[in-house]
Amino acid sequence: MEMGIENGAIKPRLGKWSYRILCNPVDGDVETARLRLVKDSQVRLARGTRMSHEEFLYSRDARFSVDPRLDIGDVKRNPNKPVSMGRNYLDLLMEQIPGKDNVLANLTDDVLNSMTDRLEAYPENDPRRATRGTAINKQHVLGPLNTGYYSRYFVAGSDAMGRRNYKRGYNDPNLFAAMTTHSEIANVSTIKSGSHIRPGEVCMVDGKACPRIQQRWTYAMPVELIYLTPLFNWNPHNIEVQSRKNKDCLKGSGTAKDPYNHACQVQSFYRTPSGFFGSCAANISEPPDTADTDRSAVYIKEGKEGGSGGSGGSGLSGKVVSVMASGVSIVTNCIPGVGKVRMRYNIMPIYEDGSTSWKEVKALQTLVEEKIIPSKSEPEPEPEPGQGSLMLKLAGGTADHQHEVALTADQLKLLRDGQDVWATSTQVESHTHSVELKSVRGTNGGAHGWDYVLEVCKTGGVAGPSGACIDKHNALTVETQSAR
Repeated sequence: MEMGIENGAIKPRLGKWSYRILCNPVDGDVETARLRLVKDSQVRLARGTRMSHEEFLYSRDARFSVDPRLDIGDVKRNPNKPVSMGRNYLDLLMEQIPGKDNVLANLTDDVLNSMTDRLEAYPENDPRRATRGTAINKQHVLGPLNTGYYSRYFVAGSDAMGRRNYKRGYNDPNLFAAMTTHSEIANVSTIKSGSHIRPGEVCMVDGKACPRIQQRWTYAMPVELIYLTPLFNWNPHNIEVQSRKNKDCLKGSGTAKDPYNHACQVQSFYRTPSGFFGSCAANISEPPDTADTDRSAVYIKEGKEGGSGGSGGSGLSGKVVSVMASGVSIVTNCIPGVGKVRMRYNIMPIYEDGSTSWKEVKALQTLVEEKIIPSKSEPEPEPEPGQGSLMLKLAGGTADHQHEVALTADQLKLLRDGQDVWATSTQVESHTHSVELKSVRGTNGGAHGWDYVLEVCKTGGVAGPSGACIDKHNALTVETQSAR
């Protein structure tokens, strides 16, 4: 389809925008030292608390920027060094992402006879140039640019100011573009004249009509860096995995008395032994999130010894084992001796970043944080009498363990004002519960005249039956209360 006006009729031909999320491996290692944590104030306000660096790092809504420098040694020596540059390390990553023609694309933009811009200041025959960057087909060196992959900087002929370096995207500094031959992508065409054409004149070159250049382009922006681990392939219990085509994949409830028969490729990819994870000394707790694979432990039947553990497994041994999800999570559970590890980094850029107004806002933020807000936080005010902390016990049902749920003074006030409150339980048997509570005036001798009711209980983002958890917890009892 070509965008334009149909010949002989005032009838426009239009294209429409559509999108896809493309995942693609990149060459080499992207060291986490290159990723700068952006401490957005909106995250703090949404959580209603002053967050430490570690809390920011492990929060699901954390945002990161990619350090533009190529030299990883310089990045590590001066991690917070302000840097302003053009084509940079992010370009070396994006230039490995193919457009709609996929990885075999080999296209050239012949409108401006463009080629790659040379970022590093090395002579053409200097062997050190080849060691800089990881772009596909070494697009960081001189030569024709393969526009079938996403890029934003290129070199072309000199303009009236003598400039030869250009960037796609006009005012958007983070827009990358790739050419394609895909017939369903809207076509844009132009006459390549090489000279000035006055209105009404026909473009002619050497007695022939000027050629018409037709191109199709797609556009991209970086969204996320995801690190993979061997856990996806590790299956020491030879647990069978059912195909993603099976709609009724899970059989059982995942408890010790009613374990699952197998894992599922999509809904419940449980294969990692629970003993692989342990307690976290940093005490950083995050509620379950649908962006994560289920984080809580379940019970599942072990496959036969020596079995493949794949979808075509040869039956079950009958032994019940406790396992955790093996998919990609935003932040892993705590690994003894290692701690939590962030696996997914949001690097989606902000359009306003770098503009004059954005610089003013960030300068004001720095002024407020460093000059106005005291460096040492003020002590928390004492709670009002009768509004201290409260410790509840989550128990009941057929589960052979219990959890504690701690409520702060603010949460207690919300509950007694008639609002529901979400809280996270302590970790027992390698899992936690995210619970929604409400309070009612005590009829069973509740603490200070209040009883607490379990409304919803989620285990790794999966809600149990009404008023209960997946592992059958259905009772809340008051353990201790600190009333001042």
